[in-house]
Amino acid sequence: MSIKIYTMLNYFVKNQLIRKILKIDIIKSSTHFPSNRRLIMSSNLPDNTFAAIDINEYLRSFRIICNSNGHIAYLQDENDIIIAISDGFKQKFDISDEEQIINHTFETQNIPSLVTYKNIALSLSAQNKLVRESMQKRIYMDAINSEVTADLFIVHKVPIFDSKHNFLCIHAQIRPYSFARLFNIGVMIHGIKGFPTKKEDFMHIELTHTQQMVLYLYVRNYSYKEVSIWLHCFGYKISAAMVNKTLDQLKTIFNARDKEALRDMSQKLGYDTALPAGFIRDGSYDITDDVFDLWVI
Repeated sequence: MSIKIYTMLNYFVKNQLIRKILKIDIIKSSTHFPSNRRLIMSSNLPDNTFAAIDINEYLRSFRIICNSNGHIAYLQDENDIIIAISDGFKQKFDISDEEQIINHTFETQNIPSLVTYKNIALSLSAQNKLVRESMQKRIYMDAINSEVTADLFIVHKVPIFDSKHNFLCIHAQIRPYSFARLFNIGVMIHGIKGFPTKKEDFMHIELTHTQQMVLYLYVRNYSYKEVSIWLHCFGYKISAAMVNKTLDQLKTIFNARDKEALRDMSQKLGYDTALPAGFIRDGSYDITDDVFDLWVI
């Protein structure tokens, strides 16, 4: 395997082929941070940096704006201690009591759903240092793998200063990345019954990790050879002929008459949008200078 391919995997967000697989659609950023008549943009601060009267004022605005809009967000101080989280953050990461995380860093908290953030706490701390020192917003893609699938999040980190340029906190705004399900939209509009529209509806179909990887790439219109090349990149030594054999196995599992029927059925079940676990390693990746500096939908 060439050095170029391994480099491509290590820096997947910089690579055109990964974008093709993920089928990323982008629109202009619509990130909203707390703002009211007492929170001002300072003309002396770089773009994307917000100025506030003081930290208490910003905390009040954070809670009002983020909770009323369902934002998934948190604030960290200069020591990376989490000083506030939104209701959306609590809901997304199944936090019953915010005292489990308030006044903790990601390294010292022990919330099961945030174990990935605990494991990469040093990287997150380095991100925060860069955001503080550059006085600029930076954008990251966070990958959290479960047993079967992976969740992706786009995270905007904005440094907050007072009017005298004293650092107050970092405002991290999280948006889950979800692949477009045009089929779901059609089902909803036309009132079609009987088709699953949620991930939980199809996860009961047990597939091996190799089968899930092959299916994910195949239903996204990759050839046998392209599927084989990609799986080699991920450490799976599988030939184009074995890809074909795996698809035959999947035909039986899904009771599909042929491979085209398998593709159609898999798309209806959402396998083209369920990113397999391990496809992207757990971590937080800086995507500020890439096409991802626009919101992903």
